[in-house]
Amino acid sequence: MRKLNALILGILLTFSSSVWGSPATLRFAVLGDTRHQAGDNSSPVETPSRRFLENIREINLLAPDLVIDVGDLVLGYTDKETLNREWDAYDRAVRGFETKYYQVIGNHDVWDAMSQDVYRERYGPLYYSFDQGGAHFVVLDSEVVGSTARISGEQLGWLKRDLEAGGAARGVFVFLHKPLWWDSEKSRGEWSSDPWMRDVHPLLVKYGVDAVFAGHFHRYESEVRDGVQYIVTGGGGAEVAGPAEFGNLHHFVMVAVKPDGNRIAVIRTGGVAGVDIVTPISPPELDSLKSLLSVNIDTVEAHWDRPLDSKTAVRIYNRTGAALELRLDWELPLGWSVEPATSRLDLEPSRSAVVEVRVRGPRMTTPTVNVPRLSIRYRRLQPSWRVYQAEKRTALPMVWR
Repeated sequence: MRKLNALILGILLTFSSSVWGSPATLRFAVLGDTRHQAGDNSSPVETPSRRFLENIREINLLAPDLVIDVGDLVLGYTDKETLNREWDAYDRAVRGFETKYYQVIGNHDVWDAMSQDVYRERYGPLYYSFDQGGAHFVVLDSEVVGSTARISGEQLGWLKRDLEAGGAARGVFVFLHKPLWWDSEKSRGEWSSDPWMRDVHPLLVKYGVDAVFAGHFHRYESEVRDGVQYIVTGGGGAEVAGPAEFGNLHHFVMVAVKPDGNRIAVIRTGGVAGVDIVTPISPPELDSLKSLLSVNIDTVEAHWDRPLDSKTAVRIYNRTGAALELRLDWELPLGWSVEPATSRLDLEPSRSAVVEVRVRGPRMTTPTVNVPRLSIRYRRLQPSWRVYQAEKRTALPMVWR
């Protein structure tokens, strides 16, 4: 009997070691540039971006072990009183995360001695590191007053010492606001990549850094240099412009640190839903909701003797009584183009919006019904209302001369 008990105990210990003792997957989310959208006059500057609030909701559904925001947390560039109001609103927003949360300083957060002092008083060190789940995380500050857009001096010395002391971490990840590895052409003349590639990049290679995350530019981009993964993730909530095909989209990044390597996923805002994504409603109710979104397109004038090249406007009025998230997509016949072909916007109740577009088409000899058609998909932003996607469609109105 003792032999049998010993055998059972040995089996249990072996099972426990192989399952519970094995390295668990560490999962973290990264996003950046989550500040209030510049030019949005429909709400006070201290109001968090709706895209940021949506990303918080979606990240909570995915339940990562921690979240890191790579900066531009508030709109900033203002007086001390307004700045503190913005930070108060930011603090309230990030309390919505249901996991550990860390932040990086962006240029909208610190731009002079006053704003740097405010940040220090509220949040402490400008750069720091921490460990979690066997991985090492390093947060740098690209906005140190008097030494912006570079990691130098005391901070560079600290970084070298920190990486040296890192030991056998199962992963090393670095975060900063500006992608200082971009050259002057790519950074639009804001900085040169020489200091980073001379002083910092060799340290990252030497000490086995897995990935570096930054923001600043409101897009997504990724590249690998000497085994180090460099990622720009600046689509966390601020305004985004340009084609999504080139990375200009609201998004966040999920990273899984596994024993057999890292997995990195880019998740477009709006792409994660809970089990209550759809609540059935009757067709009459849906028709009523559609009727409360008014959409009108200014008529385009076309001439028989030349190809079409004209501007028009889509005018939208929200009478639904709730804030809406809208996506506008143009369906294009052969030979036609509309710029932008896709637009996204949030529209408050009882508010209107105008989306200007440029339409190009071929020279016509007879009127045609084969013209661009606009599809508007929309949903209510509050999670209490779960018609996931209603749609309105309308053809481009034209008159021939």
